[in-house]
Amino acid sequence: MASHQDLSNFTKGEPEAEATNFPSLQSVVGEPMPEWHSAVPTWGIAWDFYQYGLGATFGIVVISTATILLGTLQHRAARPKKASLVVLILLFIFGLSRCLYLSIDAYNTKQILPEAFLNVLWSLGNPCIITAYTLFFLVLKNTFVLRERFQTWYTARKVAFITVPYFSLVLVADLVLFYLPSFEGLTFVCQMIYVVLSLMLSFFYSFVAYLLWKNSRAGAKVQRRKESGNQFIAWTATASRVRGRRTRSMFKTCIAVVMGSITLCALQLYSMSGVYGVFSNATHVPAWPWLILNYATRVLELFLSLVLFAVSARGTVKQQRSYRGSVNSLKGSLSTRRRSRLISLTTNTVADAGNFRPGSTRV
Repeated sequence: MASHQDLSNFTKGEPEAEATNFPSLQSVVGEPMPEWHSAVPTWGIAWDFYQYGLGATFGIVVISTATILLGTLQHRAARPKKASLVVLILLFIFGLSRCLYLSIDAYNTKQILPEAFLNVLWSLGNPCIITAYTLFFLVLKNTFVLRERFQTWYTARKVAFITVPYFSLVLVADLVLFYLPSFEGLTFVCQMIYVVLSLMLSFFYSFVAYLLWKNSRAGAKVQRRKESGNQFIAWTATASRVRGRRTRSMFKTCIAVVMGSITLCALQLYSMSGVYGVFSNATHVPAWPWLILNYATRVLELFLSLVLFAVSARGTVKQQRSYRGSVNSLKGSLSTRRRSRLISLTTNTVADAGNFRPGSTRV
């Protein structure tokens, strides 16, 4: 029969057996991480919501984007322009990578998927969101600069020139770090590139917001001149109000992107320069500060992806609706023409028959 001391030793040894279920690796990306065997029980439901709640939210973005993309395959003429299509595809990949990573095996804590695959899956997110916002910025810039030359400029080759280099750099860095995990400088370089590109996008969207604000003020001055000169008519007022709403909506979108990207850069710089950086001497980091930092980063990523989805989906849905409306109006006009032709044919025939007299000649 086991003694009381033996039973106490046995019960104390159980948590150690559970601890082996968590990875002892330093990190998936070379950064110091919390001690999983003690952090996960401490977080409790907060960790479950981080994995499955945020993962499901990214999954909603994936499903919504896929729905729009599948809807564009029904009619070729209803497909969105190349810019919107590429942005939606990048947004789909971004949401899918975050959803699968968080929901299936976040930070390789369950050791379900290979570590190399998880590294690539996670790293795909940053290039997708950065290049998508870069392409969207080019669409906005076309409104003020390129005009009609934009369609000839926006070719597949130039889109690939913008998107492929960043993806290639991230994939090469992941492969190098997988075989040389001690090469921490490469991870730091990738993080710095992400910060620099995000700051550049913040500057670009600030510039577009300034142009929109300037254009809005110029339009308001023109409208006041027309009103004062008694040349103001109803349809001009309606058109100007519509343009004003669109300008204000786009201005708010640019401001949201600027604020979101600046905050995301600040969080990234904080994690790089503090105890969470790759050059930190810390083996493990405190559990709750790490989770709060990652919560904030994921929420900001969700915010930026939802803004991008709202802008891209709005234009695509409007294009599909206008296409359906034009098709319906075309069918209606064709049926009206057919009816009018039958009516006119019957009327003319009756008139000719009434006017026809024996012995007369019709020309």
